[in-house]
Amino acid sequence: MKYYRNLVKNFVFLFLCILIVIPSALAQEKFDDWLKKEQQKLQDYKDERDREFGQFLQREWREMQLMRGIKVDKTPKPVTKPVADPVPEKLPAGKPKPPVKIIKDVPAPNIDPKPDLPDLPAEVRALKFHFFHTPVVFPHGEKFRAASSARYDKQGIAQFWQDMSKSDYEPYIENALQYKTRLGLNDWGYCVFLKKLAAGVFPRSESQQNLFIWFVLIKSGYDARVGYSSDIYVLLPTVNSVFSVPYFTIENKRYYVIPFDAIPARPMSLTTYDGTYRGATRAIDLHLDKLPKLNYVNSQRKLRFEYGSQAYSLTLHFNKNLVDFLHFYPQTDLDVYFSAQPPLSLHQALLNNLRPVVKDKSEKEAVNILLRFVQTAFDYKTDQAQFTREKYFFPIETLHYPFSDCEDRSILFAYLVRNLLKLDVVGLDYPGHIATAVNFSDPAEGAFVEFERKKYIICDPTYVNAPYGRTLPKLQNVKPKILKIRA
Repeated sequence: MKYYRNLVKNFVFLFLCILIVIPSALAQEKFDDWLKKEQQKLQDYKDERDREFGQFLQREWREMQLMRGIKVDKTPKPVTKPVADPVPEKLPAGKPKPPVKIIKDVPAPNIDPKPDLPDLPAEVRALKFHFFHTPVVFPHGEKFRAASSARYDKQGIAQFWQDMSKSDYEPYIENALQYKTRLGLNDWGYCVFLKKLAAGVFPRSESQQNLFIWFVLIKSGYDARVGYSSDIYVLLPTVNSVFSVPYFTIENKRYYVIPFDAIPARPMSLTTYDGTYRGATRAIDLHLDKLPKLNYVNSQRKLRFEYGSQAYSLTLHFNKNLVDFLHFYPQTDLDVYFSAQPPLSLHQALLNNLRPVVKDKSEKEAVNILLRFVQTAFDYKTDQAQFTREKYFFPIETLHYPFSDCEDRSILFAYLVRNLLKLDVVGLDYPGHIATAVNFSDPAEGAFVEFERKKYIICDPTYVNAPYGRTLPKLQNVKPKILKIRA
């Protein structure tokens, strides 16, 4: 009897399981059918956009005369650094000058963490290259049919688009965007990364590389275009201004001819198209809230300055790969540089070295110490003399290059005051000169500007020996443009 009772229990349990499984299986089947239909709708939409854009590329082209580029301030900078009369030191007669004080370096360079890069199975075909000494292993699928294209006119470009859109390109987009995240790249860094990737996909033709970059940027959601003359050029709209780079305007939007690893090309005219790819609307943002995660190549800079008859020296370590990454960064609005932070390791080293120097000092004296450091620890030379072109520095570049000028020192000084003293700073844009102004917590005397109902005391990091409140004599009656620094 017990046997039959167990048999009945097992049968009931099995029957209940069947009642549960059958609807579940039916539901899963319905879900799979729905998912397939939705995926097909998405693919049809993508195919429709690609066909529409490919057909458009075969028709709507026109020649555009390029503007020569927005010029930076044409007022010449001082050839030599301006020097103020030193403030007299009140020391007892005959008192010897104190010895040099060595500011202790960070015990070991606090190296930024390496990027989290993927490991690919040995059987996966891959492109291998280095992105500023950081190894990249990129899954490489089919060989694009567009690789055989040799025409660089509207028919050839349209054919390139059609061939690429029919290829298995989705993994390239997905993996490229994953590397963008892993390496901590901003929009510009992503463009430079695609340039390195394109050189591996199309190693023999820079024009095909530029077409590849254009295609991937569009598929990544960016409003990119191409134009041609004797070569193919990538054309990018930006959130910020870009100086000394040719551009043309369509629908009140500037498209810049920006190279990714060289001095800007200067074609006089290009043939391009008017339309856009549906859904590709993002402009390149050159703000650099953080620097990329690149393998660390150690470089160092020894600096020395004096204040109050006390001499100081310090040694700072930084990642040379980041300097190389920034070398051809497009020259853009000054607020991009003022708002940027150094990499974590250099940020900590700067603050750890200079914090003891300003500890227990009043705000005013601390500002003067930082002014003296930036005024005298770096040799002066204009960008034209050092590079034969204008180049604004991010803080890490001021530490690397042997010379710097007014905007570079102002950017570094503003960073130090904001991070060490927690005071608000603005940039001052004079004709041919850049300086700063500080909003002190306590009233301070001297030359000042007013901004957003606050009083900012002028501090000039290039005017050697000048304390807060003093400005260059030739600029005393000049009203500067005030540059707000992003928090």
